[in-house]
Amino acid sequence: MNLGLLIMVFGSFAAVLWLVSALFWARSASIEIRNNQDAFIGDLQRAGYWNVWAARSACAAAVCSCIVAVCEVLRV
Repeated sequence: MNLGLLIMVFGSFAAVLWLVSALFWARSASIEIRNNQDAFIGDLQRAGYWNVWAARSACAAAVCSCIVAVCEVLRV
């Protein structure tokens, strides 16, 4: 496979994953934490759920970015 094409594919995929990660974190931050003890726990769990998906997509984006970096080094 052509290294230029590989760089383009993984670079595009990384950009999309970084954007998705930012959207997940924005969603997590927008959850209102209510001042009711019973609702408080559920709100924190819901925020944690979105944080997990944000971290997963950020990790996938970092792997894609690493692949792009390695391909750039090999391209020289």
